[in-house]
Amino acid sequence: MEKTIKITRRIIKKINMKKGLILFNMSTRVEWDQGIVNRNYHVFQALKKSNEFDTILSIDFLPFTFKKKIKTMLKGKPWHKNNETVYKSFAVRVDRDVEDQRIFYMTALHARSLKKIVQALHFPDDITIWSYNPFMAPILTDFSNAFVVFDAVDNWAEHPAYAKFVPKIESYYKIIQKRSNLIFTVSEGLVDFFGKKEHVFFVPNGVDSEHFKQGTCNKEWKNNHSAAVIGYHGVIQSRVNTAIFEYLAKKHPTYQFIIAGPIWKEVKSACTMLQKKYKNIQFIGSIPYAELPDIISCFDVAIIPHKIDAFTQSMNPLKLYEYLAAGKPVVASAIAGADQFQDLVQLAVSPEDFSSKIVEALQTDSDELRNRRQHMAALHSWNKRTTLLFDILHKYSPMIK
Repeated sequence: MEKTIKITRRIIKKINMKKGLILFNMSTRVEWDQGIVNRNYHVFQALKKSNEFDTILSIDFLPFTFKKKIKTMLKGKPWHKNNETVYKSFAVRVDRDVEDQRIFYMTALHARSLKKIVQALHFPDDITIWSYNPFMAPILTDFSNAFVVFDAVDNWAEHPAYAKFVPKIESYYKIIQKRSNLIFTVSEGLVDFFGKKEHVFFVPNGVDSEHFKQGTCNKEWKNNHSAAVIGYHGVIQSRVNTAIFEYLAKKHPTYQFIIAGPIWKEVKSACTMLQKKYKNIQFIGSIPYAELPDIISCFDVAIIPHKIDAFTQSMNPLKLYEYLAAGKPVVASAIAGADQFQDLVQLAVSPEDFSSKIVEALQTDSDELRNRRQHMAALHSWNKRTTLLFDILHKYSPMIK
């Protein structure tokens, strides 16, 4: 009888237990408000709706270089107080969400005062830390009782832009491997990187299929051209093989090549040269998430001309799912995860192969294929992905039952 009473008390305590979430983002709230949407954003929306946590602290991507700190200062202005601000110092500001009082947003130049902030917010004792940022690994040791989830969207140690930080990043990944209770990865390559252990799970990206089915093309560059429009959207950085764009533009002068997305410094000169040299190549800049379906709807064929290296093989491009959700033919490099779509995605191994498969896609596209692509995309919805993430979380976390 006494044993039963003790067990019952423990169950009641667990039911009434307050739970807190600290989220280390790979983006900023400003970027999300501007329509820059990624896996981190979709998971955060699901975490908010789940009501699993009584308090959530969403931390903007924390800068780790001087230039990024300056950028954070100019955009985030952490010292600037507003009506929602509940904590402020020169380098840190925490705002409460206007609509959901459980949620707080932190903009900062560093995380050194995080424990103090958590105390000031009267955070629950039972904390889950969900991180996308490898540079936050040392902070994990400050919360020894927290349940730690690391969601790996690519391998930062292989990112060309972070080459000078490789030793530091590798040391952080070792901390993450040791400290994390759960590790999610977007690719099989990352499963191998973290070790095929029982707490490492492959959960690829997803898509809001209904969002991308609603696109309507109303762009002048589409309406004024009877020729095919070949399109790409995403961040234009070192992973993009600009030589393929050049080959295609030269090979198919009647095709219009539309490239949407921000251009990183490392490829800016190459992109400028392409636009000057080829009249049928147009870089149209960043496109907010709300407008992406309209842009993609103008594509006759969508392409993913990525380089194949250790970095790109650790990724799982969101655009692949978005193209399919829009019903578009896709020609891509042999990117990680494309094999799951079999005949719905044409894989190309060279510029010449891209050319021939684009021509084939233009000639063979049909309503039946478009419907199949959209049906396949619906099977990979963000709702299904986040449900899987939470199911695994429920299984492994003693705090979330």
